[in-house]
Amino acid sequence: MKKIALLLITGLTCFSWRAIGQQLPIFNQYTEIQTYLNPANIPVDYLQYNMNKVMGLTYRIQWLEMEDSPRTGLFRFEKVREDKNLMTWGGMLFNDHVGASDITGIYGKYAYQVRPAGNNNLLIGLGLTAGLLQYRLDGTELEFDPNDVLKDKKETSWLPDFGLGLNLTYYPETGTKWYAGVSLPQTFGLSANFKTGDGNDLSIKRVVHLYSSAGAIFAVGQQGFLEPSIWVKYAQNAPLNIDFNLRQKFVNNFWMGLGYGTSKNVHLEMGMILNQLLHLKDSVLRAGFGFDYNIAAYGNVLGTTYELNVGYAWGK
Repeated sequence: MKKIALLLITGLTCFSWRAIGQQLPIFNQYTEIQTYLNPANIPVDYLQYNMNKVMGLTYRIQWLEMEDSPRTGLFRFEKVREDKNLMTWGGMLFNDHVGASDITGIYGKYAYQVRPAGNNNLLIGLGLTAGLLQYRLDGTELEFDPNDVLKDKKETSWLPDFGLGLNLTYYPETGTKWYAGVSLPQTFGLSANFKTGDGNDLSIKRVVHLYSSAGAIFAVGQQGFLEPSIWVKYAQNAPLNIDFNLRQKFVNNFWMGLGYGTSKNVHLEMGMILNQLLHLKDSVLRAGFGFDYNIAAYGNVLGTTYELNVGYAWGK
């Protein structure tokens, strides 16, 4: 069977190595990493638990039935500085590995949220990410024609990357909180270029992406909440994709979630706050597990997707 790396790369590149579909890593527990979707978003730990420092780790294994299926890891850190307005800064490191292709990115993030005059509960934010990407292709792992110029070669390409975001958040001391925003997580259509044996270049063009996300947090009792959310994704020459999710946190610090995407993915998640178990004070440690399955005709060929997310928040 041909490796999935060859399937994904050639299937998205029209033989000129110019990608035409979604190029950014996708996560099913996206409510946990809101600032990955939009640099202007306020960290969910600040909205839910009033903690102003957070770090987290997410690891995703996609399509287990496929050889060389995608593996994605993301580490993030953020700090919220609260004054009359809010300032958020931080960074993230991710790696996206698919068979013979590998992408590593490191980013810094800055956002500023202002309170309009006369409304202390409303925040309007603008955010920016700036980083560096490393693309790697291992020709020894691909099943090309014997005369192909990348056969038995390992190539690396570097390029800068920038993202922009706009966000509106309603954040009262008590009651329902909500947020909505739009972002360009991949702002410029730069290309990753690879040298070939005949002196020419092969290029993978990074297309502009547009994201929109929104959600609300409804208090349920003293410690529980209900959180509906939506994530809309658009990339040039790719179908519009929309994910819907509903998550319920119970009083016993356990949560469950259910979601569905227009790509026919069904999503289940569950998690737990581990403070009582580990006797933690003045901080929040959470662990969540997500499961995806595509109910389209090819779902049994791709297999299931699993995702683990761990987050730790502290301070004020």
